Amino acid sequence: MIELSIEKNCIRCGRCVSVCPAHILIQEAHKSEIKTQSLQSCIECGQCVAICPTESVIHSSFSAETVHPIQSDLLPSPESVMELLRKRRSNRSFSSKEVPMPLLDKILEAASLAPSAGNRQKLQYTLVTDSSTLKEVTAQTIRLVDNFVKVQRSTGNEESLNHFSILSTAYNNGIDLILRGAKALILIHTVDGWPADANLAYQNASIMAESLNVGHFYTGYICKFSELDKEGLLKKTLGIEGNIYAGMALGMPKYKFKKYVDRKPMVINKII
Repeated sequence: MIELSIEKNCIRCGRCVSVCPAHILIQEAHKSEIKTQSLQSCIECGQCVAICPTESVIHSSFSAETVHPIQSDLLPSPESVMELLRKRRSNRSFSSKEVPMPLLDKILEAASLAPSAGNRQKLQYTLVTDSSTLKEVTAQTIRLVDNFVKVQRSTGNEESLNHFSILSTAYNNGIDLILRGAKALILIHTVDGWPADANLAYQNASIMAESLNVGHFYTGYICKFSELDKEGLLKKTLGIEGNIYAGMALGMPKYKFKKYVDRKPMVINKII
């Protein structure tokens, strides 16, 4: 059971009340006593603990050692963030070098820091670096591609089949267009979480990978065709329960991009 209390050193600034998404904390008037209500609705986000300037909010889910001051001097400038975003691109040309495990751990940690619906934090992660397993992931995906093409052709639906047929043709010629020689694979999955959470986690991981100069790209084929895997063989191979909603193939880049190109002009509707 969640326990939440306000210590006597509270200055009644109302910040905790303002940031609580579940309206657990209430303050009837400016500088009046802060009270709690409906604790069973708390989503354990930690907003109240993080915002309190006097450490007056005591929450049973957040012991003192789990709360840390932000090191402002380490934060990048808006210009630095924008340049990193401009630099970021899908890099599918990998060298023969392995991705160091400390870098993979940083990328996974960044993914885990992404927001999630209702702060449920239901995502799970599978990291694969074993070469034989990576080859098996490609083989299983190609099998699913072939089944998809076969079914579509039997129904007379030829739309986009040439694109998928290229994957199999290349694979039969010794070219892997699924993982493209990646040395690591991160799959983001959940049994009962929201698909959008996985993409938020992926974006965190992608930005961290870019900052570490680790090449990576979104494994769209694996995500798409795992949904069509009625027997669940791919997930069984990896010991995954639930659904795969996002994935990242990683490797040390064979080449480093020294330039970025402009994106298409934004289509934006401003209601001001």
